[in-house]
Amino acid sequence: MIVMRIIGLLSLVLIGVVAAIGQIKPAVSANCATLTVVVTDVSGNRIMLPAPQITVTGPKVKINAIQSSEGTFSIPLGSGIFEITVDANGYYRLKRSKIMIECNKGYTLNLKPLPRYTTLGTSVSKRGDVDKRVPAPQYKIVFEDELVSLGIFPVIQYLSKRSKGGVVEYQTAVLSYNFVTIYADSVELDKKFNTLTCSGTIVVDDGVVVRSWSSAILKLINGKVVIQIN
Repeated sequence: MIVMRIIGLLSLVLIGVVAAIGQIKPAVSANCATLTVVVTDVSGNRIMLPAPQITVTGPKVKINAIQSSEGTFSIPLGSGIFEITVDANGYYRLKRSKIMIECNKGYTLNLKPLPRYTTLGTSVSKRGDVDKRVPAPQYKIVFEDELVSLGIFPVIQYLSKRSKGGVVEYQTAVLSYNFVTIYADSVELDKKFNTLTCSGTIVVDDGVVVRSWSSAILKLINGKVVIQIN
């Protein structure tokens, strides 16, 4: 049985997933859609005090969203392509792929900024609390030339990388494209075949469903991004 869900221009087939975005670029219009953003820590707890700052930027638009008492951000937007950043106290700034908004639709993004420190030990242990600084995340935008007409590009957030022949491996990685976010132990970029292959523990979040998968591959085929998940 195959279940298909449409999110903007992104189609996900949840069993043997194939997702694709074509070369469609909507014009910016008056507010006609709603984006809901939830910001959590790595454990899934909503970050509320102090509230994170969500900045949404698009053509002639820059919005600083306000968090509700439930810990969500509800942002009215027109159609178009938008960039989102998250700033939260004690966390590194989160950046990701741009998103495409269409009118008369609702969208959800679940975002997890990387903490600046992790705490080791406990207050009653001999060591006490020890703060260990987490390296700042780095970002790699891929397929810019190939997807320039669309204006949305896959973005890899990573902590370290290494090259293996013609392949670059990004470690402790988060791969985002439009409304899909893929968390993986590593993401390998093969420019020869225009593929991004996720390895290790893989969790896919499309804003509606968060689920673990055994494999996830993002491919560039005929000017379109295709995500295969199984």
